Amino acid sequence: MFMSVKKGCRDYIRKNRIFTLVRTLIMFTASIGIYFIAKNILGTNKNLFTVMAVLLILPAAKSAVNCIMFYKADSVKEDFYREVEGIRGDIPVLYDLIFTTYEKTFQADALLYSNNCVILYSGRGKKQKPGFEDYLKSVLSADLTIILYSDRQAFFDRIAQMKIRHDTSDKRHETLFEKIRAIVL
Repeated sequence: MFMSVKKGCRDYIRKNRIFTLVRTLIMFTASIGIYFIAKNILGTNKNLFTVMAVLLILPAAKSAVNCIMFYKADSVKEDFYREVEGIRGDIPVLYDLIFTTYEKTFQADALLYSNNCVILYSGRGKKQKPGFEDYLKSVLSADLTIILYSDRQAFFDRIAQMKIRHDTSDKRHETLFEKIRAIVL
């Protein structure tokens, strides 16, 4: 496939901006092209090609929504990424996550898991905090401790604490990360 960056990897948002924009333009162009070519050849829009063109608009519209969501989001900054990588050691991490709910969209720059505790950092301030932790608990698992940080230094301090008690034999992060990849954009 064209995309080589997996969900949760750095630059996922930036690379998906380009991919979804190209995909959306191709889908809309194909749909509109089929409609006008068929109308010019057949002389009427009452044909099967019109139905096909209208049906092709549906996935194009979904792709346009994804494109808008990726352009609204910010990718992880290089300096933040380097700091997290320098501190985290063996703690599993995901970057560039966009969580969508019925009410709101939440963006996390980084998510780390260790010893049944999930910590997230969002550089968008405290405005994202209300309801986000509850949403994650309901979707992932009620027995997880989930903490959202908007203060960068407090987040780094927590990573340093987690690193001390991190159990490298704990492989629960693999199933948790698969769940997270399934629910993020």
